[in-house]
Amino acid sequence: MYRSFPMTTSRSEFCLSQPKFTTNMESAYIRTLIHSLIQLANNIFFIWSTILECCHTLYDESEKFIKGCMKNGSSGGSAKGKELRDIPGPYPLPFFGTTLSRSLGSGDLNISNEVSVREYGTIVKLEHYWNYPLVFVYEADDIELVLKTASFYRPEMEIVARHRRTRPDRYDTVGIVNSQGEEWKKFRTTISTIHQNAYILSYASSCDEIVTDFIQVIRDLGTTRIENFDDLILRLTFENSSKFILNKRMNSLDPRSIQKMDVFIHASHQYFKALQVSMYGFPTWKYFPSKVWDLFVKYENEMYDIFAELIEEDIQKNTAGGLLKNILNSESLSLKDKKTLARDLILAAMEPIQNSTIIALHWISRHPTVDQKLYQELKEILPTKSSKLNENSLQQLPYLKACIQESFRITPTTPNLARFTETEMQLQNFRIPPFTLVVCQYWFACLQETNFYCPKAFIPERWLVNSDGEDRFHPHRARLQYHFGFGRRECPGRRFAFQEISITVAKILRNFKIIFPKELGLNYCFLQQPSLPIPIEIIERSD
Repeated sequence: MYRSFPMTTSRSEFCLSQPKFTTNMESAYIRTLIHSLIQLANNIFFIWSTILECCHTLYDESEKFIKGCMKNGSSGGSAKGKELRDIPGPYPLPFFGTTLSRSLGSGDLNISNEVSVREYGTIVKLEHYWNYPLVFVYEADDIELVLKTASFYRPEMEIVARHRRTRPDRYDTVGIVNSQGEEWKKFRTTISTIHQNAYILSYASSCDEIVTDFIQVIRDLGTTRIENFDDLILRLTFENSSKFILNKRMNSLDPRSIQKMDVFIHASHQYFKALQVSMYGFPTWKYFPSKVWDLFVKYENEMYDIFAELIEEDIQKNTAGGLLKNILNSESLSLKDKKTLARDLILAAMEPIQNSTIIALHWISRHPTVDQKLYQELKEILPTKSSKLNENSLQQLPYLKACIQESFRITPTTPNLARFTETEMQLQNFRIPPFTLVVCQYWFACLQETNFYCPKAFIPERWLVNSDGEDRFHPHRARLQYHFGFGRRECPGRRFAFQEISITVAKILRNFKIIFPKELGLNYCFLQQPSLPIPIEIIERSD
């Protein structure tokens, strides 16, 4: 950069005498470098997109060709052996399995399910990377059979388990979500109190207090339109979960005041994003340094540090309360596992409850008749907008419960359940070997006319019974509603989650009329999530 100047001019003299010229040259050089890097990145992205498109096209054409050959070469007789390999499904490629199948790779799970059943039937074999087989079942009878006979074992979240196994200084196990067999039973036994209905109901008043504060935050915003309603609901679920598990308020409701817990809330959101990419993206993080792994570890560590400090403070001051007190008194878990369990329970509650609450409010607000009927029920039990909900009044809101149940059925946050078979079983005359991963697509079954009356219509009344105790609508296969799982691996916090969603929906709709100005988009990636951000319009109720 200095060669165009006379050698008699020293570098220091040049820098002092020509600062503006040097700055301009350096700025131009930096701009050129940045432009070149952007151009390179664009070229790389274009090349990768072209390769991926070619792979998709090649896959589609290969599958059509193979299907044609199989059809032309079939003898017309029945298949000899109904083994796992005989289950119909997309043709797998080496290593990639069926992951390149565009017809089944839609972000809309409902569309993918319909395409799958139309193309292959109600039992389908897919293959993940390294040609690992997955069996998808769509028939209600098959789903019930799998869930009744499935084992304690369920697929682990690989990136979570791998990270925790690399940090023995912080983790003795992979946690309640990823543990299996006897190890999982220890976690489950430690928190057995949350399966008791009376224990959950005792927290109704605390939840009402927090939601009342939340209502005031909405009023204090001084606007009739909230652009990021999802953020407010996430803060609410975090505050409620913290009170239930740690027995303390985190003061995280108001987005205008930055608290330490805002770091945790932000980290949890990014954590789930990285988790989703690790599960559904190309698994390079397993073999090479990657951004997904780095981000996951960063946010996992941030959340761990915050909660470890909180729990250590409670231990030293002997101030632990709520569920944490029961956890710390456990003799079957190490201190590391106790800290991890408390943190995991809060984390597991946040986004599922957030999504379920928003979906319930959306369905109710879209149906004016339902909204008005629910409002009249709420007015009877909550005469004023400041009336309190407690364990007794909560039991007097059957239509509220029906609305939430119906939102779970028509748009569940967890639309399928994955289980390993413990023993050999028969599904539609196919022999399923032990420890085969079976994915039960119960959401698809909930949208079929063979299982529910007008299945794609939002009808809360279907969950109410007549005076003689009979269902009002037929068919009504209520046991297909597996929003919180089923059996031994059922969500341990389902009663708390249902109570929190109920109180939140009740208090919000008693105070405001909610309008969603646009259709609620859905993305499926590990959980079924509304497309963010979510704007709403609010109208204060007059009485």
